[in-house]
Order: sequence, then C-alpha cells, then structure tokens
Amino acid sequence: MATNISTIWVVVFLVLTSVVMAANVDSEVLQALTKDKEVPVIVIFEEGKEVSINDFEQRKEAIAEKQEEILEKVSDTEQQEEEETEFLVKHRYSAITALSGMITSEGLEKLENDPDIAQIVLDGVKHIFLNESAPLVNASKVWNLTYNTILMDGSSETICVLDTGVDYTHPSLGNCSTSTFLNGSCSKVVNGYDYVNDDADPRDDNRHGTHIAGIIASQDAIFRGMAPGARIVALKVCGASGSCSDSDVMAGIDWCIMNASRYNISVISISLGGGQFSSLCNDDPLASSINTAVGKNISVVVASGNTNSLYPNAVAGISSPACVQNATAVTATNKDDTLASYAFRHSAFSTLVAAPGTSIESLKLGGGTQRSSGTSMSAPHVSGLMALLQQFMKVTQKRALTPSEIWLALNATGKIIEDNSSNRSYSRVNVLAVLLSLDNLPPTITFTTPVFGNNSVYNLSSLLINVSSNEPLQTAILEWNGVNESMAVQENTAFVTKQNLTVGSYTFRVLAPDLAGNLNSTSPITFMVNYNGYNGTILITEPRPSAFYNHSFQLNITLADADGLNFSLYKILNTSGGIVKENSTPLMNFTNFTWLDTLNLSDGNYSLSVLGTDARGFNFSATVPFVIDVTPPIISEIRQQPTVVYNNDSVIFTIVVTEPFLNASLVFFVSNVTGNWTSYLMTLAGFNGTNATFTYTLAGRTNLTTRKMIEYYFLAQDFAGNVPQLSLSSFIVENRLPAVTVLSPVANSSFIVGSTVTFNATAVDLDNDTVTYLWMFADGTNYTTAEFVKTFNTIANLTVQLTVSDIFNSTTISFPLSIIGSPETIPPLITSMLYPSELHMQRDGTIMRVNGSFFDASGIYNITFLFQNTFMSGTCQSNTTSMGCTWSFGVSTAGNKSFDVTARDNSFLKNSNSSTYNFVVTSCSDLAKNGDETAVDCGGSCNACSTSGGNDNTGAATGSTGGSSGSGGGAGTTSSQSSSTGESSSAATGSETGGDTITALSDEEQQAAEENSALTGAAVAALAANENRSTNSGSFLTGAAVLKTLRDQVVHSKTFWSVFGVIIILVGIVAFLVYFRDEQKRMINL
Repeated sequence: MATNISTIWVVVFLVLTSVVMAANVDSEVLQALTKDKEVPVIVIFEEGKEVSINDFEQRKEAIAEKQEEILEKVSDTEQQEEEETEFLVKHRYSAITALSGMITSEGLEKLENDPDIAQIVLDGVKHIFLNESAPLVNASKVWNLTYNTILMDGSSETICVLDTGVDYTHPSLGNCSTSTFLNGSCSKVVNGYDYVNDDADPRDDNRHGTHIAGIIASQDAIFRGMAPGARIVALKVCGASGSCSDSDVMAGIDWCIMNASRYNISVISISLGGGQFSSLCNDDPLASSINTAVGKNISVVVASGNTNSLYPNAVAGISSPACVQNATAVTATNKDDTLASYAFRHSAFSTLVAAPGTSIESLKLGGGTQRSSGTSMSAPHVSGLMALLQQFMKVTQKRALTPSEIWLALNATGKIIEDNSSNRSYSRVNVLAVLLSLDNLPPTITFTTPVFGNNSVYNLSSLLINVSSNEPLQTAILEWNGVNESMAVQENTAFVTKQNLTVGSYTFRVLAPDLAGNLNSTSPITFMVNYNGYNGTILITEPRPSAFYNHSFQLNITLADADGLNFSLYKILNTSGGIVKENSTPLMNFTNFTWLDTLNLSDGNYSLSVLGTDARGFNFSATVPFVIDVTPPIISEIRQQPTVVYNNDSVIFTIVVTEPFLNASLVFFVSNVTGNWTSYLMTLAGFNGTNATFTYTLAGRTNLTTRKMIEYYFLAQDFAGNVPQLSLSSFIVENRLPAVTVLSPVANSSFIVGSTVTFNATAVDLDNDTVTYLWMFADGTNYTTAEFVKTFNTIANLTVQLTVSDIFNSTTISFPLSIIGSPETIPPLITSMLYPSELHMQRDGTIMRVNGSFFDASGIYNITFLFQNTFMSGTCQSNTTSMGCTWSFGVSTAGNKSFDVTARDNSFLKNSNSSTYNFVVTSCSDLAKNGDETAVDCGGSCNACSTSGGNDNTGAATGSTGGSSGSGGGAGTTSSQSSSTGESSSAATGSETGGDTITALSDEEQQAAEENSALTGAAVAALAANENRSTNSGSFLTGAAVLKTLRDQVVHSKTFWSVFGVIIILVGIVAFLVYFRDEQKRMINL
C-alpha cells in the first residue's frame, strides 16, 4: 500500500510540475519519470562567464566549478552513502557546459527551476546509418600534388571518428596490435576511448566505424581514403547493436575539443542520428557540444540520415544532430550524380552539401573491404576532404581554415545537382576544385639549369632550360628573344632544350601558371654564344661527378686555353645556393692553371661551379655535384620477434636506420647461424622521409639448432662507405620439454592379481627431437618402449613412473595402480555394522535399528538378516561394488539378544560372509508392577530407575577377507563365518538390492506392546502376515501393532472376549499360510 501511495504521489507531482511547465525541463523527462524511478538526462547550463574565457585551461576550471555548484544542490554518489542518490553522474564534460547522468524525481525538483540551468533533457539514443567515389570527387587528383615539397594527402591532420569504434588492426589502418595501440605507438589510429564500455580500447565490434574510417583515411593500395595520410582518433560512442546515447556522443566531442592541439584535430566526423526535422534543431542536446567545437575551429561533419520504417519520406527533413545550425550536414548521391532515394534532405536546409554514398567500397572489420550505402558513407567523404583543405592552407598560407570558410568553398565549387523531390539544388563536393579555389598565391619558379649568370659568353650549340616550382604547374612558356614557345610540364617541373645555337646574344625567361591559374615568371637571363677561336677547357678530376666523400679531400681542377687564361674562379654551393667556399685568381697569364685547395666540409649536398675567362674575354665554365657524408648511419629500434626462439620458429629481425644517404642495397643481417659468419640482405619495409625500416626473416628447422647460441649484428652502409660501430647480439635456441600422455592404463586403476596389463604412452616433442621412454616399477623392472605388457603376480598398491627424454631435458609423470585379489575367491567384506549394544525398553523404546555396509569387487548379490531365526527386511542402496542397508525391528522382552547377517557376492561361486552380533535388552521390571523389579526395587514405578539402564553405546562390526568380527556394544560377542565354495540354503533372502522396508512403530504401538505383552507370538505373527498381505509391502509387523488393534476392538466391541478364541485360531491359520507363501517366494529368489 505504501508503494502504491508513493507511486501515486510521484505521478501527481510530475503532472503538477508539467502543468507549471518548468521552462528548463523537457517534457520527455517528466514522462519518463512516471515509469521509472530514475532516468538518464543531460543537464545543460546557462552560458556564463566561462563561455567568454579564451584560455582553455581557465575555461575548463570555470566549467568544473559550475558543475560542482549544480551537484551541491542534489545528493550524488560523492556524498554520504546513507543519503539517497538524486543524481548519479555519468559524464563531467571539460569543454562543454553540461553534465549527464541518472536523475530521480527528487533531484529534478531541486534543479528544474534553477536559473543556472538552461535545459534538462532526456539522454536520447541515436543510431548509426546504414572504389569509385574518390575519383568521382577528384580526390585522386589531389593525392599526387606537391606544395613546398609536401604531398597533399592529409598528412599531419587528424580526424575524430565518433562511431562504433575502429579496427586499428586492419592492415590499411595501421596494422596495430591492441598493446601497441594502448601504449600510444600506433601511427594511424593514434588514440581514442570506448565510452560504451568505459575503457581505453575503442576497437570496433560492429563494422560501421571501420568502414567510415576507411573512407576517410584508408591506405589500401586500391581503395584509398579521401585523405590517406591523415590520422584517426577512434571514439566509440555506439555499441555493437548500433545504438548511441547523446551523453556518450557529447563525451566524444568533448574529448576531441580537449585534445585538438595535441593531435592537430581539425574535423569531427559523425555518421549517426535520430528523428527527422524540417527546420533547425538548435535546442538539440548536442547543439552546445557542436557549437563549442566549431568555436574552436573544428568542423563537425554529420550524416543527414536515411529513410527507415519510421521515416519513409526522404525529403521530409534531416536527422539530429545534422539539423544543428553549426553542423556541416551531408546528404548522399549515387555514382551518376543523382540524389540517392534513401538520403534525408529538405528545402529548408540551404547549408546541406552532397557527397557519394551509394555502394561505397571501404574497409571491412577484420580485414579486406566491403560495400555499403547510406549518408553514413557520404559524411566521411567530406571529413577527409576537409583534412586535405586544412593541410593545403597550412602548407601554402601558414593558417587554418574556419568551418564557415570551408562550407562556403564546398558550396561554391561543387557540381550542382538539381533535385525535383525537394525542389532545390545541392552542391556535390569536388576536392580538386575547392582546393584550387583556395589557392591565391602564384608559384615560385626557379632555374635548375642553366646556372650561369647574366651576360656570360659561352661556346655552345644547345642549351637545356629546366625550371622547378613549389607547387604543380598548369603549363609553362619559354619566352626566347621575345618569342613564346611551350615547355614540357611534369607536375612541379618544366623543361625544353634549345638546339642549333649560333653566335649571338640571347635573352630568355620562363612564365608558368599554377593549377589555380596564378601566374609567375623567372627573371630574364642574357648570355652570348661565340665559337671563334675558342679553345678553353676545364678538367675536374676531384670531386668526381655525384661522388660521395666521407673525409676531407683536395680539389683537382685544371683550366686550359691556348689563347691564355685571364681569370679563374670556383665556388662551392649548398643546396639553397649559398656559397660555402670560393676562390679566384685574377690577372693570370698562363695557358693552364690547376686548383689544389683542400675542402673540409660538413655533411650535405654540394655543387662545384668553375668559371674561366680567356685572354680575349670569352668565358667558359663547368659544374660538378658531389656529396659530403662523414657521419655513419644510425641503427636504432632493433627488434627480434619472437624474443624466445625455438628451432621451428621464423625469427623476424627489424631495424630502423637513420641516414640521408643510405645505400639500401647494403643493409645486412650478419650472423653465424650456419656456423660461419654470413651476410644476408635485409628488405626495405618502409620509409617516412627520415627513417628507413628493414626486416629479415630467419626461417626455423633448417637454420636453428636447439640449445645453440646464435650471434648476429647489423651492417648498414651509406653511399660514402660509412658504417656504424658494430654491436653484437645473441639468442639461444630454447628447448621444449616433451609433452607426455599415458594412453593406458588409467591412473588409479585396479587389476586382479595375475592380470597382464598393457602400458602405452605417446609423447610430442615440438622441437622434433628424438625421444626415449623409461618406465620404472617398484619391483625393479624397467621398460624402454612406448608400449609394452606386464604381468602382475603380487597383490600390491604401487606407483608407476614414466620418464620421456629428449637430448636435453626430460618429462616425468607418476600414477598409482592397485593389484587386488580375485573376486572369485574372496568373500565379501562386512565393512561396518552400527547398532546400540544395549536397548533399555522404557528409556529407548522397543525398536532396534541396525545399519550395515558391505563391499566386494564383484558386487553384492544379496544380504540376509535373521533376528531370533526370523528373516527381517531392510532398505538397501548399492553401487557397483558396495551396498549399505538399514533394518528396524521390535523387541518385547528383556534379555540377551543376537542377530545374524550374511552377505553374498556376485562371483560365479557366490562367496558369502556371515557374522552374528549380540546386544542386551533391559527393562525396569519383569512387566509385573508389584515392586519386585529385577536387581532394583523401583517401588512398582519405572520412573525411579529408568535412568539406571545400560549405556547407549553403538556397536560396529568390520568385515575382512575370509570372515568378519564385531562387537555388540560390550554386552555380547560377535561370531563370523565365511564361505568361498558357494552356499545352498533353505533360508529366504532377507534383503537384496532395493529390498523391502520395515516400518518403524509409533509411540502408541510401543505402549500397546508393553500393556499386552502376554499375547502369544502366534497372534503377532498372524496379524503381521495379514498386514503384509493387505499392504503388499513385504514388511513384517511386530506384536505391538497387533496388540494395538486388539485393544481398540475391546474398547469398541463388548462381544470381543466371546469371539477372541475364534479370532486367535483364524489369525494363526492366516499367518501360517502367508508365512509359507513368502518362504516359497524367497527360496525361488535364492
């Protein structure tokens, strides 16, 4: 009743509060609290001073303070345990002014009108939306573009993927193990969190998130992502079923905001949602999170949603949170650039952009690829595109784009697709077009050749003109003496060769626009050609063209001219054109001259430029490139997998080499694995622009010998011949113990003496070593084969020991066996007989109870129980080799008593074991209450001496082979007899397996027996036989039950005494007939 009143009160309270309509409480919260005691909610704060704080750490502290102020108004889990929890916190957000958790009606009452709270909304549930796309949006044309020597593939950018997790073990997403991901060394999926299971491992368990991440940044050779060089942060906010709570999505966005600077996060990709809205939903619980992210210059890309059974009309609106104003909502197109029939869209959303979403091939959970369709596939196209745009702007203009700048560029440059269903057009994104629209800087064009300056005079007939640019060129034009001609263009370079030059003066320059049409040109160069009498030569012996030097060396440059030398100059230039060293000899008067200066330069690429002027003023020159490299390669991150090696393992060695002039064909794994030191060429597995990774696999069996120490080192040589200092490593090929299985016999088995037993074992040695067997027995015999037979002629309990050895180690196991006597010759054991040695009739009653236990290896055939030469039935339970029985029978007179027990086994000979057990029955009197009691005068009352009877001791008899003995409690002796030759008896079997039950007498029956003890045994037997026949239970009643019946007849019939004699005679006859019949049945059973 109290529970019902409480429930009614809550309902009334909630109805009243809903009438009041607290402005900050969603009606769904009130409705949910009518069904549940606590419901999940998101508490969104009013924007205060913390919103305007630019310093992120200060903002974080201000939000935390506001959260504490709110929580102080309700009892939460951080308060004392005896207080009822009114708000159980789920998420404390760091960048978002909100909390989420479970709230009760009491907690809601305290917060509903709080001026610091803008909204209390139900923690809603969102759901995930279920090779040709990259070329379609021109992403593949961007991947090969190079700006300022940097490839435009999204490198250095990071995208947060809020979904079902990401399979970071996929070869196209980093191929990382769980341990490498958790320790932060995964280069592709760099971090993440699982908000569903609240742990640090966001591995996908659905497939949706992996497919999304592949569209963004897959490195697959065929199915590459939009930004294959970008990194992924995996935030698992959806469970395996695809359900996602708003509070977990908020937590994911909060994580991205807080870690944006650390990982250079520029985009959050969300392919999930719920509901369908035909207008902006800026009151959505996720709106605050999205607005905060956009305010931190992070674009939030959201799928618009797909049709389903609840929302079958695709043009009726878009889902939440795509309908939030600051979100970049994305709808889906087919491969023929039509709007997909399933894609949510609406004319009210002018900000909606479109991207391919139908039959998109992307990565599959666990490896490989698969096709999927939906706006879920469209959103990551735009997310990857944004990463490319951000990289481009940072490389070319040293700044990041704002989300609004990106949206404007997407809509301005995409392909316009008309949609009659929603009566508006949509811009299908075009990666190359939007990138070029942002390129407003002209290219930087420099001459690669020629390298001479203005007004030089040369004796040449042809000239190669080659220019390079910091970005891809659209075309290139050579302006040669005022006439334009085309040049060949290859990405960032352009070149042309001028042939058949004659004596004269020439002026030229190169003009080239980039892909966006921004034009630039080189400065003009003027030179002269003169053949007349020109004989000047330059012979450069050192440095040799493109040679590598790992030490200082001496120049050897000879200039010669038959007309005489007037001037000689050489310059050493670095890669940026700076002069590192120069020398000249003005006003010479020789026909030849040799430079022999010594160069001592640091590591780097250089070029030697030599100029000579003859006596007539003609110039001649030569240029030779060369490299100085005195630093040896650095070998780091040496890894051996596995670290513990066995002889059938394939051992993979991995090294990382840092060397700008590395000769990849001279990187070796050097080892004495064959007995001689041998060099093995390593395979180049990867290069990131600075470090090169090499591997070598050493195959087992043929190369590895157990217990052998393998030594090795690595050798890496650069083009200058430098090698690092050698570092010797080693490992020992470990040995594994043989694995042994005994097939027969089973441990703890028992065998009959004289048996021949088969012993059989098998051993597996994973090292493929030859194994030996050694069986050891207590009798001193040993066996050395895996299988053999052994005959046991002695009864014993023994332990068998088996040792299996290879050439290094051994495995030993032991197990017990029992050799026992033959059940054909051993009589059964009476293992115990439990009964009271003395039964005092007034103190203990007149019922004797006996419990017996029996054992025989062949099983117990039957048990015979005799009391005063009368067979007694009992209750027996047995298993394979043992039996336990219970007997209950009545006694009516005092004196020394005994019973006999015979057990027979199941052997062919039906061996038997018999024992007699004695006990004493005592009484206060001789049944005549005249004060003349036996031994003690009790004055005619049993009360005076009922406690002076015998001790309540329990006798126990334990049988053994050949017979048994026992004690009846000290009042008598127990005799036993065993037979191993079989037995024929006229006595009926008192009990067999599952035998009859003798029912214990009640207190009234015992009293009747005491009062009427003078009745003859014949009447007792007759009534017992009659009872046995009428109940068909096979139980013999004692005389007490009969006497109780007779007494009742006296009470209810006055004619009893007149017919008593007749009844006695009839009862005797009936008892005799029943007894005779039962005896015949028992004899048959025997």
